[in-house]
Amino acid sequence: MIFDCTYGVSNDYIGSIYECSARVLMFSPQDETLFAATQYHLNGRNSSDVQSLKINNQNLLSVPKRIEKIFENLRILNFRNCSLERISRDNLSPFPHLEYLILWDNKIIELSGDLFQGNPMLRYIDFDNNRITNTGSNLLKSLNLTHAYFNNNICINA
Repeated sequence: MIFDCTYGVSNDYIGSIYECSARVLMFSPQDETLFAATQYHLNGRNSSDVQSLKINNQNLLSVPKRIEKIFENLRILNFRNCSLERISRDNLSPFPHLEYLILWDNKIIELSGDLFQGNPMLRYIDFDNNRITNTGSNLLKSLNLTHAYFNNNICINA
């Protein structure tokens, strides 16, 4: 998989941060691994400066593997309307500084109880408009969240 990034400074959620708004250039359903991202950064910036990854209206089954190899300092992951069917602890644990997880309008059915085990800094999650029918026990137990959204799901709507 290759991401075509449009880099810019965004004022989303945590103030002024450097962001990659990506679209998927190449994708193989057999291999959901990110191999590269375009490197047309703003002057004086590079991939280690990217703190937010925003992907909208793409067709993915799960969060791509190895994102952290290219964007190691992500604080925000935002996958809107990407047809995600699943997300696991393995997808999120490479991001220990993750603060915001936005997964609106996907097709996620289940959230395991250990999903956020590697994300102690997480304070905002949004799973609105998915198909969640099951969540593992203690899903939110050790988190210090300020916001958790689960509107318009099958088993959760709050």
